[in-house]
Amino acid sequence: SYYQYRISMKPDSLQEVGSNFITSIIENAGPNNDTRWIQFKVPIRDFEYKVGTIPDFKSIRFMRMFMKGFANPTVLRFATLDMVRGEWRKYLNNLARPDATEGGNTTFDISVVNLEENGRRDPVNYVLPPGIIRDRVLGSTATQQLNEQSMSFKVCDLANGDARGAFKNVTMDMRMYNKIKFFVHAEEMNPDKPLDDKDLSVFIRVGADYSSNYYEYEVPLDVTDWGASARDEVWPDNNQFEINFDKLKEAKAARNTEIRNGNVAVNFTNPFYYADGNRRITIVGNPNLGNVRTIMLGLRNPEQDAAFNSEDDGLDKCAEIWINELRLTDFDERGGWAAKAQMKTRLADIGSISLGGNISSVGFGSLEQSVTERNIEETRQYNFTSNIELGKLFSEEANIKIPLYIGLSETVLKPQFNPLDPDVELQASIAAEQTQGAKDTLRSIVENYTMRRSINLTNVRKERGGGKKKSVKNKGGGRGGKSGAKRGSKNKLYDIENISLSYSFNEVFNRNINTEFSIMQEHNGGIGYNFNNSPTNYKPFGKIKFLKKSKYLRLIK
Repeated sequence: SYYQYRISMKPDSLQEVGSNFITSIIENAGPNNDTRWIQFKVPIRDFEYKVGTIPDFKSIRFMRMFMKGFANPTVLRFATLDMVRGEWRKYLNNLARPDATEGGNTTFDISVVNLEENGRRDPVNYVLPPGIIRDRVLGSTATQQLNEQSMSFKVCDLANGDARGAFKNVTMDMRMYNKIKFFVHAEEMNPDKPLDDKDLSVFIRVGADYSSNYYEYEVPLDVTDWGASARDEVWPDNNQFEINFDKLKEAKAARNTEIRNGNVAVNFTNPFYYADGNRRITIVGNPNLGNVRTIMLGLRNPEQDAAFNSEDDGLDKCAEIWINELRLTDFDERGGWAAKAQMKTRLADIGSISLGGNISSVGFGSLEQSVTERNIEETRQYNFTSNIELGKLFSEEANIKIPLYIGLSETVLKPQFNPLDPDVELQASIAAEQTQGAKDTLRSIVENYTMRRSINLTNVRKERGGGKKKSVKNKGGGRGGKSGAKRGSKNKLYDIENISLSYSFNEVFNRNINTEFSIMQEHNGGIGYNFNNSPTNYKPFGKIKFLKKSKYLRLIK
């Protein structure tokens, strides 16, 4: 059970790049300039045929390479035999524009090109993009530079209006950055199918999915002539992507304005096109840069369009595209601050009061936090607590205990971005409102406000002792003796000291962008009764003398 792939070793099959899985041919290599190296890249899923019942590529255990059909002795030297894996995968669904026909004969392959293997590539050798420096290996005794590579799209017979792409699943918040940048190179694959400037365009999609909620930025490509080797020729300035996120937000705002004004031709489902010079922004659905779940890079054969592609021959196209150094740049450098204060005081023996508060602004974060981990909301919070013994307000002889606990706290979270439009900062959304009432309403509903209140009376009781004192006259005529005796010191079932009371009240109020208000109130009450009687002890054998003297009969005594 296996998949089989076939590579022809016939001399006439080893001459053309692009056929027989050949991606690069290096002539006149080696010390004597007499070695010819051929690079093959075989897509795993492009097998010639399947043998047996192998279901998929999830449990591959063996690989075997064999050769047959050789009439003469032949030496093959294999420099590397590698499994090459990429994080980008082909998008298999239709990317054609509406009313365009998806090409049934289109071939599309995703691969890589790099400096070490393709520095002498023909017809255009691989060079570093402008301004890019190869990383160096640290800790090595000799200076060693890392390899540098790009993703390669090879497409042929791409129909007019059709597109091909590759995607990568991510989970990113891009709002702390201002731009996306990367380099693009385009070259002609087949002289029989000439490729002119602006015949093809490259696009990038970022959003929550691939088809319903995304931003797309599209750039028409300049073609590099065969034989070019200079950096700025292989990677033309016109092909460089520098996407300003403010432009994407501007395009979405323009689309939303059209919808609010009642333009029936504009909606959230159909693509909305917005020009950025000679480049085009497309918006579908309600994308959000704070919740990017996928990135797609693609190649399109654009149809004729007065604003974007005024001249179009309508023919199928073949090309090889390189994409390199995809990165986020120009992060938000605004700093933040935070403060905390706390006060504790004691009111003699009546109780204690504690008051604390803290505030932190947008952009505040610790030194070890990355840009995306900094605060994206302003936090204001205070907390007040007190423990008071109200029994101290009564006379000491009353011996009443009334412990009271009071707690009050408020928390206000003000987001940096408008939750109703997560791409746009809240201050910008408030400024865009026309009336002061609308500004105040928006400012109020986006806040996450929480208030907590609590009052507790725990174990309210009257303790024994501390009653009125009376003087007892001694037989000698003086006063004194049991001066602290209490009237009726024997416990009764109905004494008020046997009873204790408890009560608590807790309230939590919350409102946020999803909840107009939420109130939870909790009342708890309790009554306790505790009676301890003083028992009478009886010792019927306590006065028998022989029981006192015998250590064995003490138990009976």
